[in-house]
Amino acid sequence: MRASLLIALLFAAASAPAVWAAPAPTGPIVKDGLEINILPALAPASGSGGVFNVGLDMEARTDDAAHRLGFRSLHGVTAIDCRQGANRFVEAEAYTEAGMMGQGTARAVRGKLVRPRHDS
Repeated sequence: MRASLLIALLFAAASAPAVWAAPAPTGPIVKDGLEINILPALAPASGSGGVFNVGLDMEARTDDAAHRLGFRSLHGVTAIDCRQGANRFVEAEAYTEAGMMGQGTARAVRGKLVRPRHDS
């Protein structure tokens, strides 16, 4: 998955770091055949220091996107550090079928924070 695209989308949706619960965006974020739904609740990460965990549901809406990303749907949790302008996946489970259907497969996640590129 292109982490820079996801990071930019997450920061756009999580602009109020002092808020513990925020309304979900009015609709999904769609780009390059990928649809991302940001779940409505923000939760502080343990020992957070300004880091929030955000749930995401993703759907590859085209065959090209599913092939590129290696999944048809994915549920994940991402830690967002609003002060550093960076995020990292905490957990991710991918599915070969839309709507988180079928057998889920845990995806390896990176442990370090990543900042988005300017053009993402």
